[in-house]
Amino acid sequence: MADHSFSDGVPSDSVEAAKNASNTEKLTDQVMQNPRVLAALQERLDNVPHTPSSYIETLPKAVKRRINALKQLQDIKVKFSDPGQPMSFVLEFHFEPNDYFSNSVLTKTYKMKSEPDKADPFSFEGPEIVDCDGCTIDWKKGKNVTVKTIKKKQ
Repeated sequence: MADHSFSDGVPSDSVEAAKNASNTEKLTDQVMQNPRVLAALQERLDNVPHTPSSYIETLPKAVKRRINALKQLQDIKVKFSDPGQPMSFVLEFHFEPNDYFSNSVLTKTYKMKSEPDKADPFSFEGPEIVDCDGCTIDWKKGKNVTVKTIKKKQ
């Protein structure tokens, strides 16, 4: 039977849950600041044979069917804008040759705003993405996964 007593107008089980959450956060912070724990986590991650395409295997079946074109994904790199240039970054998706498109690298450029709005400077919460542009994908004939082909019976 649950304890439904009150302390200062708040159910005691709610107070206890809040204390546990706070203690868990503190413990997590302490653990994540321990160099030995971080080294052990990094070693464990380094030994996991994950490639970008292996992440696809964790997706639901309905999504997997739509993303066969991504199975040849080999690497994802990020390039940041040079100092003095408008703040932006480019994600580069590197692919092995595949049946879907002829590009070996697909890119998406993200433009960012990094200064407060002059009309409301206290609303600034840090840099934000304000625009993005993807490259043109050179789809092979009949392989564009963004287009559904409807065959008409005659």
